[in-house]
Amino acid sequence: SDAMAQVGASGTIEIRVNGLVEVSAATCLGKSLVVRSAPGYSPVLMWDATAAGAKTDDSLFGLEHASKLTLENVALLVRTDGEKILGVASMEPGAELVVRDSSIQIDGGLMKSKALLAKGSAGVGQTSESVAKVQLVRSTVRTSGSVVSSVLATGGT
Repeated sequence: SDAMAQVGASGTIEIRVNGLVEVSAATCLGKSLVVRSAPGYSPVLMWDATAAGAKTDDSLFGLEHASKLTLENVALLVRTDGEKILGVASMEPGAELVVRDSSIQIDGGLMKSKALLAKGSAGVGQTSESVAKVQLVRSTVRTSGSVVSSVLATGGT
């Protein structure tokens, strides 16, 4: 989250680590941000939602209107007790999340009736700029623990 805060309106965070990298929940405010592994590295971004300070209905990434987050060639591991988190990303209308050549693993399950990726929608009659977008490109999503109701949940506003 500190690295995300230091990026201006757009930029790239390149991770030069093999193995686990602990991360905390972060909000992307109107930025276009790419988080990717450096050539030759295989980072595993690990968010422990059971740790002190994690809140109920928290998401790892909060994407506000006009924000775009792209995850490229990284593994994302989310540890949860199945009670605390809403999903990997919570998105406002107009936000975009792209997961490319990456994997997402949820250990411990999610809250009942919640999804891995939760996005808000603007409702009927809104423009394309008002709808949150999610793209999974050559990526996998796996869970352990409780059954997940869907990979993507859409909520109205």
